Amino acid sequence: MGLAWRPSAKRSTVVRGGWGLYYLTSVYANVANNMSQQPPLSTSRNLYLTDGARSGPSALTIGTALVSPMATDTSTNTFAVDPNYKIGYAQQWQLSVQQNLPYSFQTTVAYQGTKGTNLDRRFTPWVTPPGAAAAPYPTGVHV
Repeated sequence: MGLAWRPSAKRSTVVRGGWGLYYLTSVYANVANNMSQQPPLSTSRNLYLTDGARSGPSALTIGTALVSPMATDTSTNTFAVDPNYKIGYAQQWQLSVQQNLPYSFQTTVAYQGTKGTNLDRRFTPWVTPPGAAAAPYPTGVHV
């Protein structure tokens, strides 16, 4: 939504304003993609071979790679969605006053703002929340 207003027909002052509401609808594609890549919609197998199994009758070949009864590793869900999840949105607004000056100069004063609500946040593992005591890093992690 926007508006432009000229308070006086004799002066060159123009007041402009606008407001917009923008929803983060692209999140649906990310959620659907992440959910489709885990059980039960997707199955993954890891095959473990020892050096002795690289040749001979138990060797892994293109013909037996997907049907091989070798040891496998099971995968569990690695992605989930909060059941109370709400789609985020941002509101943007702007107000400006424009005035013509002598010698073909022009001046504009403007204010612009943005407010986000329910925007997605990504959490990084091993990061301490603000105000909390520092947590030690897991064993084997070097910073």
